[in-house]
Amino acid sequence: MRGPESSQMVRFSKSMRNRPIKKPAPVKKEVEIAAGRLIHESVYWHTCGITSRRTKSGYPETGTGAAIEWQGRCFIVTANHVISEFPDSDLEFVFRPLGTIAESDWWQSKTTRPAPLTPAVTIPLVRRYTNDKIDLAALELQEADVDGRLRFYKLRADSKIIRPMINTLCAIGVPFDGSEQLGPGAVAFRPYALWGNYVPGGSKWKQQIDTRTHLLMEFPPAKNGREPHGFSGAGVWYHDPTITASRIWTPRLIFAGIITHYLRKSQVLQICRVERVVNFLRDL
Repeated sequence: MRGPESSQMVRFSKSMRNRPIKKPAPVKKEVEIAAGRLIHESVYWHTCGITSRRTKSGYPETGTGAAIEWQGRCFIVTANHVISEFPDSDLEFVFRPLGTIAESDWWQSKTTRPAPLTPAVTIPLVRRYTNDKIDLAALELQEADVDGRLRFYKLRADSKIIRPMINTLCAIGVPFDGSEQLGPGAVAFRPYALWGNYVPGGSKWKQQIDTRTHLLMEFPPAKNGREPHGFSGAGVWYHDPTITASRIWTPRLIFAGIITHYLRKSQVLQICRVERVVNFLRDL
């Protein structure tokens, strides 16, 4: 025999059967997306495109650089092969557009909202430093000459890869096929964000790379036939894995190194490690 209380509970349960059940919001996924956008925005401030239109083909050559502060001096660090064929006077730079940056998936869809077109500009350079052996170059400049369009990441003498490397790596580059000819002598570019997993440097890679000098990063756009032309010289970044969770999350970027080469058969990018970048800058 059921009392009044139990019968009311039965009626309530029956009435609930026909109501649609609301699925819980995918909070974790939303948080990950929001965190990715914050990291993307932070990386953009330390990134610039590098180009020269004075080429034999007439088409602009494109590459990327990372804004680095080293012992009070400001540099755009890039891969040496990006700038080796051009004098400083022929180089132009693509800085972060003003305002909030709309994300654009370069390789995924022809209908994706494109990234904003950004014109290339010239800036005065103090001096160029290069190292052919590890394919690095540093362009020294005065911070005032970039008019707030770059923020220089303060690289420490003890900077190194922080273990464990469990986070996805992020880079922003200026791919060659993201440029657009606006008219005679006028070219604009669309930078794009690249996300890829860290590839452990096991015995498989010993004959191809020196793991003391290089890291490897997946290049997911290769699955859609894309090539990484223009990502050479891009800084590679990840969120500090030692940071504990807090109510207010902010990205704490760690500089991993500079993209220098692409292993096409394996579809991975080769990165000159931050420790080697430090050694390069220390010798300037």
